[in-house]
Amino acid sequence: MLQMNCPKCREVIKSPYLAELSSTHCDHCKEDVAVGDVFVATKGFTMHREDLLKRISRFQKLLSEVEKEIRLLENNETVSKTTQSSINNFYATLQELLTGARSNFRLDVPGDLSIEMGYNNGKETGKLVNLSSEGASLEFAELNERPRNKAEVTVQFVLPGTTERLSLLAKVVWIREVNRDAESRIIKVGVKFMNLDNKVRDTLWDYIVSNSPVTCA
Repeated sequence: MLQMNCPKCREVIKSPYLAELSSTHCDHCKEDVAVGDVFVATKGFTMHREDLLKRISRFQKLLSEVEKEIRLLENNETVSKTTQSSINNFYATLQELLTGARSNFRLDVPGDLSIEMGYNNGKETGKLVNLSSEGASLEFAELNERPRNKAEVTVQFVLPGTTERLSLLAKVVWIREVNRDAESRIIKVGVKFMNLDNKVRDTLWDYIVSNSPVTCA
């Protein structure tokens, strides 16, 4: 969760959207205030967001190493349950920190929301994993033709509760293969939207806000 101290009453304002806002409303003093000095707060760790951004590559590497360690310890009967639990909690804390470092709040999309990705006159069918007003993560069981990094693609989908089919121009920013189990894998593609008009951006934002709880305390 992102949080800041209200510059007028000094009470804590919490919201996952602080990274995207220039101003916000304080429920304590009932004033609209400028957003600044944002912190990323987890259950046991708080860090200034700008400090985290400067060290993001180190934390990403650390997250990867902890993930490897968890896999090594999963079937190791000599390792105590307390140790395994502590490492899992540490991993969850790192994940929370990295989520707070994102420029835009990213909603994990529930269910299997189908999408089509167009590339080089072909279409690939997959699902939408998460979504922000700036980009998305897509998942495919396979790709007949894998787009190169920085390639332009089209992403088409219909948001739940709407009837309009969105067709968004996007740029590929990363591609990863992930083992689902010993016999299968999935391919994940990260895209950044390009040339969004205000109407489409508002549509995405309204969907994200309506499906994400916001806590102000």
